[in-house]
Amino acid sequence: MINQFNAFDILWYASDSDDKLENWKALTNVDIFKISEENEFIDIVENNRKLYYIIISTGSFAEKTIPKLNKNIIPPNVIIYCCNAEYHKKWSKKYQFLVEVFTQPFQIFEYLLRLQNNVYDIPVFSYNLNYGKEFNFSCYDKKKI
Repeated sequence: MINQFNAFDILWYASDSDDKLENWKALTNVDIFKISEENEFIDIVENNRKLYYIIISTGSFAEKTIPKLNKNIIPPNVIIYCCNAEYHKKWSKKYQFLVEVFTQPFQIFEYLLRLQNNVYDIPVFSYNLNYGKEFNFSCYDKKKI
């Protein structure tokens, strides 16, 4: 099954040498804006009026910068992508908008799909490839009434 996350744009806050989320196949249909400079990140989070974006940050960048954000600003959901989940879960508990700490790309993708499908009720398209004689395509669309 191939699912694609398509509900939000992603703000990727990490050093230039870190993973390139824009090359992750699962995220090919979203815009990913990578930022490495702390002041630029703070400015975007505190002054941006764009409604549909999620922040993914490395643990070290998030730990250094999140405490510097204006306390009156509630940023969108922030996901931490790191190697040491236990360490980053401890310090991040006090920030409601820090929603998850993940160590693997598939964990981020599964979280984004659940958020997209369950919380925001945005349709997800699923494809099943059967290399025998048949091809199955199923599409479902939820609507809130």
